[in-house]
Amino acid sequence: MRRTFGLLPLLLMVAACAVGPAPRHLAGVPLVDVVSGAEAQKRVLALHGPGATVPQGTLIARYAAPGRELLLYRSTFVSDTVAAEALTAMLDAIERKRTPFTLRNRGPRGATLSGLGREHAVWVDGPDLLWLEATPGELDRALADLDAGENLPGG
Repeated sequence: MRRTFGLLPLLLMVAACAVGPAPRHLAGVPLVDVVSGAEAQKRVLALHGPGATVPQGTLIARYAAPGRELLLYRSTFVSDTVAAEALTAMLDAIERKRTPFTLRNRGPRGATLSGLGREHAVWVDGPDLLWLEATPGELDRALADLDAGENLPGG
């Protein structure tokens, strides 16, 4: 009898080697997909266009349940300083340019935003820059699961 193992545990192990593991649940919603390495980096850079700071490692984790979805993007940079500079550049661009996002609160280590019918938070934690996208009403609980509050305005 041949035994097969699910692909998700393997993906979690690969992701852990790149930029740290993705939590198995966020806001009670299970992890359903992880993309890491070159493919994740390509997807994140495509969102930002030319001139974006290139991270050393990237992970995209998708959490889903009926009527609920969260996406966690985590990019690891060469240093805390480079991650903070990338965050500042991103938030400055959102404020200056026409984008689908509206800044709700901005602080030195992160911000909360709305846009595309979703709630968003972006913050730095050491050399990691994280962006969390959530179904309305899910953001605060997911941020608590990630211990992100100290990095966000009002946290």
